[in-house]
Amino acid sequence: MFTPKPLTRQVTAAGSLPGAETYAMAAGIKADFSYEIAASLSFTLKGDALPSLVRTRELSDQESLERYEKTAADTIEAFALERLGAYAGEDTFLAGLSKSTAAARLTEDISAAFPDIENFSCVIRQAKYPDLALYTMARSLYEDYLGSQRALLRTELAAQAERNINSLFRFDELERYGELLTKYPVLLDYLALPKP
Repeated sequence: MFTPKPLTRQVTAAGSLPGAETYAMAAGIKADFSYEIAASLSFTLKGDALPSLVRTRELSDQESLERYEKTAADTIEAFALERLGAYAGEDTFLAGLSKSTAAARLTEDISAAFPDIENFSCVIRQAKYPDLALYTMARSLYEDYLGSQRALLRTELAAQAERNINSLFRFDELERYGELLTKYPVLLDYLALPKP
């Protein structure tokens, strides 16, 4: 006989939005684009998943079930942290933290990734996120800067390529003159004559 128990984990995901330092530097602003999300996760193992878990995980008693539950909780916690970190780069996700859509999205992803659990819930306990409008503006300025730099570089590369080609043509022309003068040295005397 097994008695699956509800498991609860507290998770905290923290970091900075992608490219935050670069965007702030390019925009010439001092801004903190860090975020922190604290959530409570809870779930239980499905009762109908126990027979296959007994076979595949060699569960023999309540103690082995509890060890498996702890391992599953650790795996789900790591998955939740990875997903929260990945979501943080999306403006719409961070903006949705206050509307609890973030918890719904995480719930869907975890339920899909771990079909042996049920009654999964995710409650966002705390959410600190940066000024998203400022971040978006800084990112846009940086993209404009890269676009301008790319255009200037294209122009400079085209000019350099033209100079290189002209140098090669001039070198070929001088090489042909050299061959001609080597073959007909009398031309040197002709070229040395004063012009009328």
